[in-house]
Amino acid sequence: MASLNVKSANFTYKKISILFDKIFIDNKIVHFDDIELFDFASEDNIKEIKSSISWGVAGALTFGVFGAAGLLLGGNKKETTFVLSMKSGKAFIASTKPETFLKIQKKINKHRDYVKTMGGYVY
Repeated sequence: MASLNVKSANFTYKKISILFDKIFIDNKIVHFDDIELFDFASEDNIKEIKSSISWGVAGALTFGVFGAAGLLLGGNKKETTFVLSMKSGKAFIASTKPETFLKIQKKINKHRDYVKTMGGYVY
């Protein structure tokens, strides 16, 4: 299981985790079709999410601490901070290893490309 450090969320959860390059919320998989945004934490996408939900101080502090590139450098530790929002309105800001972030992002993009080639339908 890849480590995931949730910084802020607009919903109550017991656990958010990454396993086999998939994201789970309370042991339920987050399907790629349900993901609206999965990207590096940046001023633009945090503002976009903040406009629809209230993050409070934690969300604002997260962006200020991690910067526009979504990278945290601390000692030998390197993490990528990202934003995930779902069509249901749930959203969170978290950080993980850069390679874990990139694997998930690649799988989401591959899934979206597949759906486009199927005319928007997955059989």
